Amino acid sequence: MRRPLRPIDDGLIYHVINRGNNRQQVFCTEGDYLAFRRALGDLKQRKPFELHGYCLMSTRIHLVIRPLACTISRVVQSLLVSHTQRYHRFHGSGGHVWQGRFKSPVVQDDKHLLTLLCYVEVNPLRAKLKEFQRAMPHDETYSRRDVLRAAGITGASALAGAVGVNTKGTCAGAAEGSKPPVESEEQNAAKSHGVTIREEARQTPVVAECDLCVIGGSATGVFAAVAAARLGARVALVESMGYFGGVATLSLVNIWHSIFDTSGQRQIIAGLTMEVVERLKRRNAVNTHEPDRSRHFVLNSAELAIELDELVQEAGVRPFLHTRFVQPVLADDRVVAAVIEDKSGRRAVRARCFIDASGDGDLVARAGLPTRRDSQIQPPTTCAILCGLEVVSKQNKGFNLARAVFNPELPGALTNGFLWHAEVPGIPGASMVAGTRVHGADCSDADQLTRAEIEGRRQVRAICDIVRGHFAGGAAIGLAALPARIGIRESRHAECLHTLTETEILTGKRFPDAIANGTYRVDIHYPDRPGLVFRYLDGAEEYVCPGKPTRKGRWREPAAEDPTFYQVPYASLIPRGSRNVLVAGRLLDADRGAFGAARVMVNCNQMGQAAGTAAAISLKQGIDVGEVRPEELRETLADQGAIVI
Repeated sequence: MRRPLRPIDDGLIYHVINRGNNRQQVFCTEGDYLAFRRALGDLKQRKPFELHGYCLMSTRIHLVIRPLACTISRVVQSLLVSHTQRYHRFHGSGGHVWQGRFKSPVVQDDKHLLTLLCYVEVNPLRAKLKEFQRAMPHDETYSRRDVLRAAGITGASALAGAVGVNTKGTCAGAAEGSKPPVESEEQNAAKSHGVTIREEARQTPVVAECDLCVIGGSATGVFAAVAAARLGARVALVESMGYFGGVATLSLVNIWHSIFDTSGQRQIIAGLTMEVVERLKRRNAVNTHEPDRSRHFVLNSAELAIELDELVQEAGVRPFLHTRFVQPVLADDRVVAAVIEDKSGRRAVRARCFIDASGDGDLVARAGLPTRRDSQIQPPTTCAILCGLEVVSKQNKGFNLARAVFNPELPGALTNGFLWHAEVPGIPGASMVAGTRVHGADCSDADQLTRAEIEGRRQVRAICDIVRGHFAGGAAIGLAALPARIGIRESRHAECLHTLTETEILTGKRFPDAIANGTYRVDIHYPDRPGLVFRYLDGAEEYVCPGKPTRKGRWREPAAEDPTFYQVPYASLIPRGSRNVLVAGRLLDADRGAFGAARVMVNCNQMGQAAGTAAAISLKQGIDVGEVRPEELRETLADQGAIVI
């Protein structure tokens, strides 16, 4: 039996409904939602239509739409095909995405239209899809509020009353597939914190036009910017805080780990990392701890911040401090500008290439590139500079700060933690203490970040109070400095062309596109139990917990030969579907174990230098970032002083 033809009368408004094939998800990430909205905008230019309302849910779509120059079939088919092609490209899938022929019942009259819009407005809130509120912000082009505002009605409850609909009963005249809202929009919005306001359209001035824009001014971001600038690129560097350095400066974590392989005989890291270390040595602002199983450099964070200022200025990079990245502007599957907000207001930086060194994936997530979060995010830590610990140690034989802080017999003791501390070069008597943990905090979420900052500082005070109140000489303890930002270990990960695995790390796999080398052990801070696990390249494993003997074992049997270092491939910095965006730092694509090793700063530093170098090559040759030849990238890194193996 033939399917009935769709009506083609001019002026009809349709309720378009479609769902995923076999009820599968058609929107898996925030980027999928954003890309669909962009597709709506692009399609409107080619096949004009009026969009009166829409609702995107993980497995289905609702559109209230009126075609203006062609049939509803041509409009919707173009939209669905566009989404299918992007979906397969970004998720590496194939086959059917949509279930088949979409439904498109015609809206019968004004009352039907208003009832339908009432349903579409409330639908995602009824389903309690909070991610919908984040992924689908209203804008000036496609706001579902426009029709309601034109009718002089705000809110689904008021709308329902205006057309005589009882929101707790049946919606009269609802379209096929529509269901009545159970509660008012205001009630649902309040429950999900989904209340919104509408921003008016604005013209955003372009403050800079450059070749490369780096989002995030950690040492990783600085090294990316400097590397590209030294290769002739015009570079802008956007940092939300008042100085560069990220975790090493803002968060006071003043350790850079070893530049040698595990034998201690072969240097595997150089480049900008060692250039900065040598500059700090000239100011007596770094101590070297070699050889040791935990080989490392201890830095003066304040001196490092100033050194990075000089590095940026010497390279001719355009710095933007106290500047928030707001959103990307996209065209033809590329990011073409970054909208920023600073003391001068909202502005924009236009560039041909971008690097996300934000740590939290702010750029890639908002650009619609695929990201993910681990089911168990490693907890952040608030560090602090304390004075007077040496006084307490002298007056209390065998004093151990970690044992004291986690001693359950002492009031206010911390739980589920791990503590270490280091000297501060150039400041006698000062110690950087890292002993706090804020469990269950995803610091890419603003509210959770706020909670983590406050809780971390509370724990710092608790450490001070424990020592002051229970140990001789405790009155000498002084809290000299708090971090400008909590030290974040993990939040979002970009989904890239290659996911680095723990097995690849621990077996020392060599990659033809390797851009970084490291030896730091697999180090996992669990969110739900005290202590942490170390896994080493020689097969050893340790579980270290405050107040308890270290539990030693092996993650594999002894081998005739152990790897002495591991590598990070360039493919782990290229987001899937990206043409001109790279990532660097802890945003790399790695599984839980691999991330526990690769996330430390000496590794992230190398990723930054490599990303900046790759960006410069892609710009010079006019190619996508994924088309950069690994051989050329590695040769150029070596020319810049990096060690390429």
